[in-house]
Amino acid sequence: MSLQKKKRNGSPRAAGATMIELVLAAPVAFMVSMVLYFGLGPVWVSEAQRVIVTGVVFLASVMLVNWHFGLKPMRALRAGVRELGRSNLKFRFAADQDDEFGQIGRQFNRLLEALEKAEKETDRLREVVQSRGEAKSPVGTVETVGAAVQRFTGGMDLDLVAQSAVHSFLKDLRADRCLIVVCHEATNVLSLEAVGQEAGQKISERISTAAFPKSEQELMAMSGWPAWERAQRWGADPFLDVLSEPVEAGGVFLGYVAVYREKRWKFSENDRQLFEALVSMVAVVLQNQRLQERSLTDGLTGVLTRRAMEEVVEQEFAKAKMTGLPLSVLMVDVDRFKEVNDQLGHAAGDEVLRRIAKGLKGCVRAADYAFRYGGDEFLILLIGTSLEGALGVGRRIVGEVASIKDVPRLASEVDAGVSVGVACFPIHATDKVELMALADRAMYEAKREGGGRLKVAVAEKPGLERQD
Repeated sequence: MSLQKKKRNGSPRAAGATMIELVLAAPVAFMVSMVLYFGLGPVWVSEAQRVIVTGVVFLASVMLVNWHFGLKPMRALRAGVRELGRSNLKFRFAADQDDEFGQIGRQFNRLLEALEKAEKETDRLREVVQSRGEAKSPVGTVETVGAAVQRFTGGMDLDLVAQSAVHSFLKDLRADRCLIVVCHEATNVLSLEAVGQEAGQKISERISTAAFPKSEQELMAMSGWPAWERAQRWGADPFLDVLSEPVEAGGVFLGYVAVYREKRWKFSENDRQLFEALVSMVAVVLQNQRLQERSLTDGLTGVLTRRAMEEVVEQEFAKAKMTGLPLSVLMVDVDRFKEVNDQLGHAAGDEVLRRIAKGLKGCVRAADYAFRYGGDEFLILLIGTSLEGALGVGRRIVGEVASIKDVPRLASEVDAGVSVGVACFPIHATDKVELMALADRAMYEAKREGGGRLKVAVAEKPGLERQD
């Protein structure tokens, strides 16, 4: 065995002899000695002289073999120990022999590999300790909170606020996992965003609920929500340290936040203070978003208001003209709504509107919009949807409303119904006002024909026939 000196193809080259060399060395030494014994006959006649010379040569050969297979590996072993004394963990013995020295070399190599791996892990943990042990001054904490607020106050969508807040908690608190639940007051929806550092730990889900939880205790008692039950298992993990707090403003429960870290890196008191500051800012943001949402959401039906419609229609029309993608408008009017109010009262009329609005929202995608246009009239904006697709949505709306159960009905027991008019950009018009007017005209034609049906607007371009 010997120290490695060279490398071939990226792996150490063995410098020690093999057992085959050892087997061949003794016969060769003997043959050399015999050649000397008989070859020296003409020089030294004395047999004693020949025996002495031959014996010396044979002894020297034996000593050479012993050095090569004994002393040389011992020296290599001592040199390797010296390298260990110098903390050279990258050093390796060349140990391709099958003798005791080879076995010792392989054991040393395994030990060196384990020590090198442990050294790397120690360096990594040292970096983690240093990073997680960094103390933030009060000024630094304020700056962190300010930067976090800027990250998750960019838009009015509460789901986007939740996603941005999750990543802020992960970054600013160096947490391993984070969970946030947000209550969407206007749409009776709870949304959950949860992110972990490991693959497969991202959870994003929305659930409709009849009544929002009013406190952290009510939220914890919820069941039948798969994403929430998965997230709750994080809190029950004995190996995780948890910081959690309800998000509240003015005594109103707005959501819930929790961050998790391995218990060997427990949250410090400074982490706890920063967490509370961030949760307070989340509460402020969610409260402002809720107030803004109320101003743009119809309180009775839960769909967007006409004020919101004007802004959205302007934006979506500009996008459609720029991209060349279609944009469809559906005008929806409740049939015989005045009779419902006159015969059953306004409370019954409000209930009819609520049920129908819920049915409308269930028929459109998340990317589409439903607005209360006025009174008993609604407008549906279908993004990137062709006339054929819009007709499919319109038929679905007519059928969905007709199938609503337990809705207040007139004495004639007539089923609840709606009349729907459809117009599509750019087939029917290229101006938003004209397109909405064409859809409205088609809707009134459907009402004149008895209601409970769908009519398509008359196209400006020739060759397109009306479809029912």
